Amino acid sequence: MKSAVFGVAGQDGRILSGQIHAQGQDVLPIQRGRTGDPLSDPDWDDVLRREKPDRIYYLAAQHRSSEDAADESANEWIQSFRVHLEGWVRVLDFVRKHLPQCRVLYASSAHVFGLPAQCPQNEQTPMAPFCAYGCSKLAGMEAGHFFRKEYPIHISHVILYPHESRSHHHRFLGRLLQEPGQILRLVREVAIHRDERFISAIIGVFEDGLVG
Repeated sequence: MKSAVFGVAGQDGRILSGQIHAQGQDVLPIQRGRTGDPLSDPDWDDVLRREKPDRIYYLAAQHRSSEDAADESANEWIQSFRVHLEGWVRVLDFVRKHLPQCRVLYASSAHVFGLPAQCPQNEQTPMAPFCAYGCSKLAGMEAGHFFRKEYPIHISHVILYPHESRSHHHRFLGRLLQEPGQILRLVREVAIHRDERFISAIIGVFEDGLVG
């Protein structure tokens, strides 16, 4: 069994890759700006053609820490749609043409719900995103729905809520609270341990989405 992980440099990509390795399976890591990136490598599909993965996890994301200043500029919208829609559609189209038996998973975000009146959310909750991240993630899900309806390929979506681990970038609040001298360091260590177990459960959802 071989899995291609797009977005392997991110928190979830690193944890997922580690767990797949721990199961004795092969991982094909795809990182932004490197070989195999559908947005920067003109021969990106050569990697998938050669390696023929059984599963593809599209975790690539245009990330911005919630502690950063909001950026709803044109560039933020363009980059979000490039990563969450254009790159994803290129992968789907390749699978349709060359790896129809490969199972594919797209990691979406709770931002697709916007500010929902219903809590907790479920499959019937209206999706009304209001930011570049949420709108582009919803567009990616709609593309997945289209390909799943039109072609005989297995596509799963998983909607992720905020979660943290030691793998998060140092700019994120959860990581900042682990730095020396922070009053909440001990409390944060407990919370991070809990969230890492939660992420392991999320990885199980990834697996369940591609099995059966």
